[in-house]
Amino acid sequence: MELRQLRYFVAVARELNFSRAARMLNMSQPPLSYHIKQLELEIGVQLLERTKHSVELTPAGRLFLVEAEHTLAVAAKAVETARRAGTGEVGNLTVSCMSSADVLVVPKVVTVFQQRYPAVHLTLMTLSEIDQAEAIEQGRVHVGFSTLPISLKGDGISEHLYSEPVVVALPQSHPLAGKSRIAITDLMDADWLMPDRRSTPSSHFMLNSFCIAAGFTPRVAQYCDHVQFMLSLISAGVGIAILPERVELLPRHGVAFVPLDAPLLHIDLGVSYRSSQATGVVSAFLNVAREAFSDTRRV
Repeated sequence: MELRQLRYFVAVARELNFSRAARMLNMSQPPLSYHIKQLELEIGVQLLERTKHSVELTPAGRLFLVEAEHTLAVAAKAVETARRAGTGEVGNLTVSCMSSADVLVVPKVVTVFQQRYPAVHLTLMTLSEIDQAEAIEQGRVHVGFSTLPISLKGDGISEHLYSEPVVVALPQSHPLAGKSRIAITDLMDADWLMPDRRSTPSSHFMLNSFCIAAGFTPRVAQYCDHVQFMLSLISAGVGIAILPERVELLPRHGVAFVPLDAPLLHIDLGVSYRSSQATGVVSAFLNVAREAFSDTRRV
């Protein structure tokens, strides 16, 4: 049984006239009559009573009409759902952010995406660099926002979105907190809070290399990957940290943010995904992300 046979039957059943039904279907009457007869033979029951002057539904035909209309409606809905999924209008999407990336991603990307695609079910989570890469590779996360570079296997792709300066986050009581800018050499004797190389290797090696190039190895008081926790430790006087400028959007009592005098040092924010998944909902989300950062100032 084919959907077109159901459409032909429904047209005849509604018109109760083969000629009018054929015109409505843009076909001639003989093939229409043939398909209706084949449908009746296939299901083994007469659906229409035909005379020279009239067409009537049999009792079986009246019941079959209800089910045929329902089947056609379900098929049409399936086609529409597939079409909307293909254009990113419906579906499920899981997005992850490294610590503090959500400060930019949620208002600039997520909010806009949800306004444009309200039928998409969006799940947000926070993951470290290593965990995010693994989740993307395994398909548990469709799109991830992280500091670049990030190492992805297989068909993983990373796109640069935004570059930003860095700031020094330090206790407000620290002697350097009142300066307009801080040189990296001013931090030689400071206690540092550093990202752990096991979970956030790109940030760890970038900062460590920058300090070594300035002539010292940072004295690490504690390794810490979550920015909110890092700010709490800074507020408590445990140490200082170099962080992306966006952390100033996360004001924390007792913490001062001072620009680092290092024009060449910046942090790159990127979006990562698998090329094999960059269709439908994922593609729509990526387009919103690219648009959101297209006019953002880059260093």
